[in-house]
Amino acid sequence: MSIEELRDLKQAFLSEYGYSADRQSRDIDKPGLFVVDDRKGRGDEFRADGQLHGWFCEVLADLDSAFEVIVMLRGGVPIGQKVKAWMAANGEKIDKEPHGFRDIVAFPVSPSDMGKILTLADAIEAVVAPGARYADPTWKTVCPRTAASLRRLHETLTRAWGG
Repeated sequence: MSIEELRDLKQAFLSEYGYSADRQSRDIDKPGLFVVDDRKGRGDEFRADGQLHGWFCEVLADLDSAFEVIVMLRGGVPIGQKVKAWMAANGEKIDKEPHGFRDIVAFPVSPSDMGKILTLADAIEAVVAPGARYADPTWKTVCPRTAASLRRLHETLTRAWGG
């Protein structure tokens, strides 16, 4: 991987999302972690102390390589039958963050398998489909937001990787 190839990918993310997760990593030549969910800074997803509510499902993208991005879902990861089936089909599982209580799912995405982002988005949306029963009432909000964030990520990668 050349620095130029990583630079192009990171520029696509900076153009789409505006900044990296630490809001300081604007150095185009360094890998970066990007917030790719729809949080709004001080919106309803934040508690009074400035921390995200436990129900919020964070979506992050770690740009370590020009041709592989690690996608992470953290926090209130919604789980339903189709999400479980997606995880089984992709060899993924839900873990707990080290020294924490929040759920985390992390999986690699490359230009050849970007479609799994869309199938995960569909599976997450199915959790709250009309007539579905689900364990957590916050998922009625979380699932559409998370699915929309995953679809936007897919569009960003499609543009960046020329898919």
